[in-house]
Amino acid sequence: MIAPPRPPSHDELEALIKEARARQLRRRLVCASGVALAAALGLSIYASMTGGARHSATGQEGRPQPGVTSCGVPGGWRLKLGGLMSEPTGQHTAPLALTRTGASACTLSGYPIVALFDARGQQLNFRYSHRGDLVVAAQRPHTVHVGEHGSAYFLLNKYRCDIRSVSVARWLRVTLPGVRGPLRLRLPHYPIIDYCPAEPPSRTITVSPIVGGLAQATAKLP
Repeated sequence: MIAPPRPPSHDELEALIKEARARQLRRRLVCASGVALAAALGLSIYASMTGGARHSATGQEGRPQPGVTSCGVPGGWRLKLGGLMSEPTGQHTAPLALTRTGASACTLSGYPIVALFDARGQQLNFRYSHRGDLVVAAQRPHTVHVGEHGSAYFLLNKYRCDIRSVSVARWLRVTLPGVRGPLRLRLPHYPIIDYCPAEPPSRTITVSPIVGGLAQATAKLP
């Protein structure tokens, strides 16, 4: 006959209770560590996402960046001849204004591509220069920021025909850098953009870069 198991002594019961309490404490510590680790990881991800969003919204310098879109939307510009300006004897200068008709800001940088035509629509064989002259300053293009319904400018200049002109420009076609489709303008009788192929100095049209104000494109007279 098998004898029944001996009940544990008081000391053994105390040891078992202590061991059980120790195991329970270890489980609680492990659970608490896991919760803390998950919380820290979640906070790190949240901080990374929100910090990245703030960086994207404000830019590298921490300042909000204005909404700047492409200037290339067709029909987003109006070309207009500006007022008369002071010029040296023999120079014929056309100041041109480019007015933004789009509802957002954008930027332009570079030289306009220019072509001149007579009253019948025949293109005149002018040469075009970006080197400056007595009226147009010799300078490199800079980025011009054009606000909603704002304007940018450029200058055309040529020397008069002294012997005999064979035609006069009556139409101007302008293509802006980065803009799809040309702009066209009917030219008035002044300034006189006359064409005399036999006179080399008068066959060249000097074109300024696009600028924020006409003074930036005008050479300083001596």
